[in-house]
Amino acid sequence: MGIAEDPKEQRWISPRELDYLLKESKVGQQQSGKNAPAPLKEMMLSVPLWSCHVALCANTFGFFIIGLTLPTFIDKTLHYGILKVST
Repeated sequence: MGIAEDPKEQRWISPRELDYLLKESKVGQQQSGKNAPAPLKEMMLSVPLWSCHVALCANTFGFFIIGLTLPTFIDKTLHYGILKVST
């Protein structure tokens, strides 16, 4: 269909895009032997990675607090006893 293994085989790519992909990027270049090592230092210093981590921690903390305080809120504010409602 519209997917190819190599940019050279792609029918829908313009010559300008193909030239950019072959010259500027590493598309199609294979490393001999082993896989390339993961850039751990760059990943640990990455602002987007840390922002995702902070967002995950804040989300987890929020759900924990809601789960912890919701029964008390229902009992004290809404005056529904958890045991009375559950039966």
